[in-house]
Amino acid sequence: QRQAAGGERQLDGVVVEPHELERYEKHGLTHVRLRYHVVDDAYNEMICVLPAKVPAPAVFCMHGTNRGIGAAGVIDPAIPKRAYGLELARRGYVAVAVDLFGFGNTIAKTTAKELVAAFFRRYPDWSLDGRRLADHTRALDALATCPFVAKGGVGAIGNSLGGRSVMYFAALDERVTCAVSSTGISPNV
Repeated sequence: QRQAAGGERQLDGVVVEPHELERYEKHGLTHVRLRYHVVDDAYNEMICVLPAKVPAPAVFCMHGTNRGIGAAGVIDPAIPKRAYGLELARRGYVAVAVDLFGFGNTIAKTTAKELVAAFFRRYPDWSLDGRRLADHTRALDALATCPFVAKGGVGAIGNSLGGRSVMYFAALDERVTCAVSSTGISPNV
């Protein structure tokens, strides 16, 4: 790990190729679940929903607070008005759904409260927004190794907490060339 001026922690430059956990068909589209390295001994997962023709441009589809459901919340049509990832895949984009820290598979073996408490014990100078940004930055690093993703700019879309994550991701990662944030700002920002 490198330390930046002022002592803030930065991600190392090592990109570990993602590990494909499963590939399956759902809603008429191929879904690829990948596990990737984030920082230190922390890993996360993403689900990439592939369009009919690949390689294709990628769009990160960030979920809002959704009672712990996580990434599935933006790719499951059973969740009304939130399956924008599935819609983007049908329109020719690789929809990338990452579980935000504290949701989905990140709390598979614990609770969100316990996960966050352990995180702040280990990284007292980080923020939850910073950890979520690290998840997305590393997911984007990992996607660069995937043959189904076209080279070039990446998009990001999100609602609520996902919209907030989109704002940080687009502002701090120059590879994000198009961003849509819905209700991403609240009085606590």
